[in-house]
Amino acid sequence: MQRSKKIIKNGVFLLTVFLLTVYGVFHGEDLQQMYTAIGKADICWLVSGIFLVVFFIFRPSGPLPPASLAATPFNMPPALIVALVPVPTFS
Repeated sequence: MQRSKKIIKNGVFLLTVFLLTVYGVFHGEDLQQMYTAIGKADICWLVSGIFLVVFFIFRPSGPLPPASLAATPFNMPPALIVALVPVPTFS
């Protein structure tokens, strides 16, 4: 019983925070102009943007690897080292 009450309280809190955020972001904005701009946008960009937002939200968010595993010039993959070598320009 306590568990279900806690779940309900957390759900109500989450919904309240979400609705207050949406209100704060869109209060005073012209929603018709926003709908028109979304309607004129290229569908490829809309789908890509939605995918990236969902990916950002649901991506694993763990700690960063230790500094000993970070990329340094001595343990970088060879392809990355070659990519970082400056290309001479002739002018």
